[in-house]
This record gives sequence, structure tokens and C-alpha cells, in this order.
Amino acid sequence: MEIPGQWNVTEPQTTELSFDVDAALLVELGERLVARRSVALAELIKNAYDADATAVIVSFKSVGRADGEIVVTDDGSGMTLEDMRHGWMRVATTDAAANVKSKRFGRPRTGAKGIGRFSCGRLASQLSLRSTANVKGGCERVSADFNWSAFRAGTNLSDVKTSIAHELVEGELDTGTQLRLTGLVDSWDENDLSELRVELEDLMNPYGHQGYVHRSPEHEPDPGFKLTIRAPEFPEQEGELHERFWESAWAVLKGRVTDQGQPEYELEIRGSDNTEPFTPAGIAHPSLAGTDFTIRMMVYISDWFKDSDYSVAQARRLGRARGGVRVYLDGFQVFSYGAPGDDWLSLDLERGRRQVQTPSVLTEEARGLARPMLSLPGNMQLFGAVSISVEKNPGLIVSISRERMVENDSFGQLKQFVRGGINWMTVCYAREAAKAVKDTSDSNTSPTSSLNLLKTARDRVRGEEKIPPSIRREVAASIGQVIRVIEVERSTQLSEVSMLRILASAGTTVLIFDHTLRAMAAQLIDITDRLGMVANYLPSARRVTFEETLNDLRTWSSMANSQGSLVGLLLGPEARTRARSLAVHPLVEKLERGFNGYTTRFGINFENAVPRGVRTPPLHEAEFYAVLINILTNSFKAVREARDRRVCIEASRTPKEFIMKVTDTGTGVPKDNRQDAFQPFFTTSSPDPVLGVGTGLGLKIVRDLVSSWGGEVNFVDAMTPWRTTIQISLPTKE
Repeated sequence: MEIPGQWNVTEPQTTELSFDVDAALLVELGERLVARRSVALAELIKNAYDADATAVIVSFKSVGRADGEIVVTDDGSGMTLEDMRHGWMRVATTDAAANVKSKRFGRPRTGAKGIGRFSCGRLASQLSLRSTANVKGGCERVSADFNWSAFRAGTNLSDVKTSIAHELVEGELDTGTQLRLTGLVDSWDENDLSELRVELEDLMNPYGHQGYVHRSPEHEPDPGFKLTIRAPEFPEQEGELHERFWESAWAVLKGRVTDQGQPEYELEIRGSDNTEPFTPAGIAHPSLAGTDFTIRMMVYISDWFKDSDYSVAQARRLGRARGGVRVYLDGFQVFSYGAPGDDWLSLDLERGRRQVQTPSVLTEEARGLARPMLSLPGNMQLFGAVSISVEKNPGLIVSISRERMVENDSFGQLKQFVRGGINWMTVCYAREAAKAVKDTSDSNTSPTSSLNLLKTARDRVRGEEKIPPSIRREVAASIGQVIRVIEVERSTQLSEVSMLRILASAGTTVLIFDHTLRAMAAQLIDITDRLGMVANYLPSARRVTFEETLNDLRTWSSMANSQGSLVGLLLGPEARTRARSLAVHPLVEKLERGFNGYTTRFGINFENAVPRGVRTPPLHEAEFYAVLINILTNSFKAVREARDRRVCIEASRTPKEFIMKVTDTGTGVPKDNRQDAFQPFFTTSSPDPVLGVGTGLGLKIVRDLVSSWGGEVNFVDAMTPWRTTIQISLPTKE
């Protein structure tokens, strides 16, 4: 009997099925896996390297318009029709795995299963390919045009056909490949090209291959690989990419891991003829055989840049934009290690925490030094390249996006290896610094000793009878004037140092006070709410006064919380350790909330006129807040007693400059006092019931921070009805 709803039992049939691939897969590979334009172009450049090219040219033509194009041209080995069939047109080809070295120069293959060609779709909708390769008896030329919009969802990948023209030519022709990208997805401006140039400058290991490439005798000597950008619209971005200022480094640190996994380091200190070696005992990195690195450490003081093309301020800007330790897989960068804001070695994090613990492996090296790890360099002080190899370090795996590495045990060993060298270099630097201090002390060049020498010289001149009296008096008077200037300057410096010590000590007290204040404010709010319930039982005549008092308590509790939130803006760990481009409008909103209790109490209108989308150059958030807080507190004090109480913040950005203005309707700053206002301890503000008595260091701090960013801060003429405008200008590119 049949059961309703069930199939009848029949003889089993066999049907063979195969996987079909939707054409949209190429869009996923090209646009999803390669999110950044620089990564997409980097993959095309790597393809040229794999093809044994000695030079690749990336040309940008009218890229600011819809009809612009990007052309990537190389002088590599080119492709034949068979190469196109089995390599270029095959998704996830195993060719790179089967042929780990390039044919001519024996280079390690850097390709990633078609990421390069599919990344073209991230850049443009159309691709024209032209390639010439040597074959027996002559050359073969192939050409093809790809329309990425044809690879749409719902279409089988095998159904999308591409016509490939090919011909055999007798004789020899220059080999190579040209990729012409049209129908650009994005337009480009000079700022885009500038940022791309920086990323491409870091794409290739600036120190070259360092021993991990082992070629067979049949391979030709590798002449190197040169990358050139051509951008007629933006001539400043053209030319061969190069680095120029490394010779100003304090020292060069080199590290390598032997075939047995033993890390070895050596340090070349500038001005010294000796190379100091170090081999840590009991440390092994078995996954890193053949890995090496070179790191230059910069010390941003004028003595190290006397003979350089760079000023200290310029060097600092370059350090912020380009400093960091980058990772290179077979000669090409793994994005985005060492990029601005990336702290993969935890250097900025530990500097922010004021790490003092010396690693046990460096105990003997650090003997006699007081807390040497306080000298740990930040990312902006280091310019380095770590070289790893697919062949020798298979445990180090790059993610499919080509931007990060899988954080496995091998990657952990890599971090330990590089940090081990930097930690040792830090101890060496602390030792050299201590020696320099001792040498200075021994040479009797302290301020007191210098003054004593000048006084002795003055007395000798006065008593030297061979010198005519008129000249003796003149020279002695000149020396006396110098002595007085030094004494005044020295007393000022001592006063400033004392104040900074007091402020540093006050910082710890503020943290404790903030924690206690917040707890007290929370308890006060709770008590106020409970008292509010009692008000209903009071006589109506007394209830009004009682509720007014409760409202005052609530207002003060709110102000305490608001003021406490400003401390968090300055002391959050990420705000102090990670430099990044900051969106200005939301930062000003946080400050507006922090000062809300003050502005409400005194009827101050605080206007955030910064357009959404305006961003700063890479900065530390805590430093930016410190600048704004110091300027705003001055403005609030200035308008507190005015009839019209307004403060406004504006900001704008161009490809070359970021500008921010803080304007108020306060008492104004006379032109004669504008520069004096930035001097330490100069203040004209009266005591404030909430913001307190000014120290006279606020604008000094502002100018020092802005100068460290490579910018300028000045008072400028204010437009009516405003009385005071202070303007900050920062460069947005090198």
C-alpha cells in the first residue's frame, strides 16, 4: 500500500555534477580582498617582479577625469598564448607553487593566486593587456581586452569569453607587458598621488635582499628592480623612488637568525669605528631561520642633523609619516606593518606606560644603568625593514588580503626576534647617553663652571696692565654683560624646570582626585535624589527653597562629572600611543560636553563650526586635546565677564594644509603682546572660580606641540564682532 506524500521506490540513477563558478567571484576577489588602491597596484608591480623585470613604470594620465587611465609597463619576460591559457586565465593557478623561483634571475615568486590580475577590477572597469615574449625562432605577441562588468552575478565564469590575439614575429623584440587600465573607479588628486607615492616607496625593501635568496648556478645575476612613477598632472610626484636621510641616524641595528634558529645582533653607532655584537643566551627562534632585519634609530636633536639636508622639524615630520619597522616578504612589503598608527611591536604602547622593567636576558648588558628601558624608542624614531622568505619561513603566512599576517607561533617568534634587538639597542643608547652626561660633567662645562670661567676672565682682564685702560674697561664691561644675561637666563630656566616638576607631580594627584571626585559626585547625585523624595513632605513655603538647593547640588554634580571627563581625554592609553588622522568635529563635541557645566553656568555660547569630514594630519589624540583645552580655557576666561560671551572653533583642510581657528568675543590680545603670550609664565588672565589661576604655560605648551607637528600657531587679526583669533596651521603632506 502506498503512503500518501511519499515517493514511489524506483531503481537508483547516477548523475555526475561539477561545480560551477559564478562570474561575480572575480568581483569578490578584486574588490573585496583588495580594499586599497595602493595594495591593488602593488600586486601588479609584484607580477612584474615575478616576470624578471628590471624596471616597471606606473603612469597616471588625466586621472582626475573620467577619461583618465593608469598604465603599468615592465620589461619582464612577457607572456605567450600558453602562458595566458594556463596562467593568466586560470583562477587560483598552482604555477607559483610549482615554480617558486623566476626563470631568469631566480627571484622568489611573490604572486598570490591571481590577486594581481583580479585587483585590476578595484582600479578600473576596463583592462587592455599587451605582452611580448621570446619563443623559439623569434617572439610571440599577445593582446587581450577585459571588461570587468561582463563578470556579473548570475553568469557562469566559463561562459564569459575573452578574445586573445596572438602572432609570431621573426627576430628579436623587446619583451615585457603593458597593462592599460581605463574607466577608472576613482578619480585621483595630488594628495592621493602623494599618499600612494609614500606607500610605494615602502613597497620594496629599501635594503635589498639580505641573504635569504639562494639561486642556482643556472640563474643570471639579478641586476635589481626599479620602480618609477610618471604623473604629468602632478610633476612633484614623478621620478624614481628613493630615500635620502638615513645617514643622520644615531645607529644602525642589524639582526639575523642562523640556520639553527639562534638570533644574532650587531650595532653600528655613528662616529664609532667598532661594531658591537650581541648573542642572547637561551633564546631560539626555530621558525625564523634566514630571517634578518636592518633598523636605523633617529635621535631628533640638532647635533645629529648638522650636515643633513633636513632640519630637526622636517626630520620629525618625516618620522611621523614614514617611521616604523616594516615587514617584507621576499622583498615586498606586507601591508600595513610599520605604517603610521600601527604599533605591531608595542613600542609606543610601552613608552606611554613608562616601562622600566629590563628584560632578564639584558641584565648583564644593563648593569650600572638606572632604568635604561625608559629610553625605548618610539615608532617615529625607527626606520627599519624585516626580511622574511616563503621558502625558508613557511610558518609565516600572509593573509589573503595581503595586508596582515596570520598571528601564529611563528609570527610571535618574529615579534620576539625584532623586539629583542630593539631592547638591546635601547640599553646601548642608555649607556651612551650616561657616558655623554659623565663626560660633560667631567669637562667642567656646567652652567656654574662656565660662569666661574667668565668671572675669572673678567678679573684677569681688569688686572692686565699691558692692555690699555680704556680697552680693559670695555672688555670687562662686555664680559660682565654676558655674565648678567647668563645668570638671568639660568634663573628663568630653573624656574621653568621647577614648574614642570610640580606639574608632573600634580598629574598623579589629578588622577587620584578625578577618581575620588567622580565617586563623590555619584554619591551626591544619589543623596540628592533621595532628598528630593523628602521635599513632598515639607511645607510649601519651605519646599521651594529646598528644591532650589537640590537643583544647585545637581548642577555641581554634573559639572564635576564634566570636568572629570576632560582628564580621560588626555590620559586614555590609545590617545597617548597611537598617532592617526583625527576627525575634528566629534573631538570638539567631546570637549563641548566636558566644558558644558562651565559654559552653562556662565552663559557662554560655544559653537562647533568644524565641517564634518575635516581631519587632521596624523597626530596623537592626547596632544591634540591638550592644545584645544589650553586654548579654550583661555577663551572661556576672556569672555566670562563680557556682555557677548561666544567662543567658536573652525577648521578646514586642503591638499597641502590643515588650518584650525579658535575665535572669541573676550578682552582681546594687544598686538604688542601676541608673541609674548607664547612665552613661559606670561599671563594676563585673572583667577577663575572654576578653571583656577593660570600658570602662564598654556600657550607655551600649545606652541611646543604644534612645532613638534611641523606647524605654526599665531594670533591673527579677528573679524568684527570677534575680538581674538588664534590660528594653527599644519602641513598635510611632505
